Amino acid sequence: MAEELQTKSLKCGKRIYHFNLKRTAGGNKYLDIVEIRPQGDSREKDRIVIFEDHIDEFLTTLNEMASTLTKIE
Repeated sequence: MAEELQTKSLKCGKRIYHFNLKRTAGGNKYLDIVEIRPQGDSREKDRIVIFEDHIDEFLTTLNEMASTLTKIE
């Protein structure tokens, strides 16, 4: 079972994003992002896990894509 280090939630419209910093039993730290959105009478959940050794590359690419997104007409 992973150890939770810190959690933060963000509500955007009908979607909720949970950002969870965790540590594996082996000591590896990672960011667990969960998106929860309504789907009819239920809720759908998607999850992405980014380990500490990939976070810099992930953030660089995310920032590049976010910057481009705001410039697209």
